[in-house]
Amino acid sequence: GFFVGLLLPAGMIWLGLVIVPAVSGAIEFAQSQYLSERFATVLDVLANTLGGWSGLVVAVGVRALVRARDETIIARALWQASGGTAHHDERDGYSKRS
Repeated sequence: GFFVGLLLPAGMIWLGLVIVPAVSGAIEFAQSQYLSERFATVLDVLANTLGGWSGLVVAVGVRALVRARDETIIARALWQASGGTAHHDERDGYSKRS
């Protein structure tokens, strides 16, 4: 689920809600068909799906954090490129314009 969340474009992340259970079901089906010592259960598919969806949620959170960080870095670079200068105010830890 985590890798599905990273691979899908941001606007199509909802597709992960369908892909994760489909892949889980396909894997369990393949195991039941080709591995005689394995048997698939609905509980296996459900557990894999819930784990995959959890990974999807984590991936969405990581992407949001990275996007916010990137937007801050880009905004700061554009501001500095436009002639802005910054100095660090020791009292509050924020950069201020000179």
